[in-house]
Amino acid sequence: MADTDAAQNAAVPLAFNQFIEVMNMDQAKDLVRAINTFMKDFKHRTPNAEADSQAVQGFLQQMETAMAKHPLFAASSPAELDAATEAMEKYLMTKLHERTFRAAPDDVERDELLAVRCTGLGFVQPQHLEVPDGIVDEGCLARAAAELNRMNNFKAPRDKLVCILNCCRMLNNLLTSRSTADGIGADDFTPLLILAVIRARPTCLASNLAYIERYRYHARLVSEAQYYYIQLCSAATFIEMMDATSLKST
Repeated sequence: MADTDAAQNAAVPLAFNQFIEVMNMDQAKDLVRAINTFMKDFKHRTPNAEADSQAVQGFLQQMETAMAKHPLFAASSPAELDAATEAMEKYLMTKLHERTFRAAPDDVERDELLAVRCTGLGFVQPQHLEVPDGIVDEGCLARAAAELNRMNNFKAPRDKLVCILNCCRMLNNLLTSRSTADGIGADDFTPLLILAVIRARPTCLASNLAYIERYRYHARLVSEAQYYYIQLCSAATFIEMMDATSLKST
């Protein structure tokens, strides 16, 4: 289904509260039992990022199907069922966050590498990345960087993804507002995003990206969300690989 995060930002907290209310009803005992059984079994598993991701993805799909057929959701519209699935993911991954976030040693190692790289690249200016004059708004860039760091404040994959969307939309809107200037176009988005990451100096970027990939319900990681997620992954990889030849002399 198409991602509609912008429209859903305000609605999701209410939907989550409604989901909790529904799960507290006697008629939801079978759903609650399934959720609690899965979480109990999951927490006793030997941590393995790939296997854990497959288990969560399979359970989210199973619960989406179960809720669609459940009497409690019989009168629900497709949008309401979507919101219930989102709330299910948020509830589940909030409970499993401690067990799943930064659980893979490779993620932690990459976090540390990116943090060191961003600190060391603090001198980088727009012209080093061949960003045309007149594009960069330092205030906008700072706000975009702050959105990346806000990912650490959330436990649900979707909430982390919304931070990425907010960051990228700010940068895209900045480009759009400057698009009448000569030489400014869509190709300038990636350098701007790289610059935002460097300015953010994120402490857990790799872990946040891996967490979203593994535990955001794959049926929802589509459209604009998927595009911007991939762009941020590419920016992180570029920063890891940067050397003197990657930068334009000034």
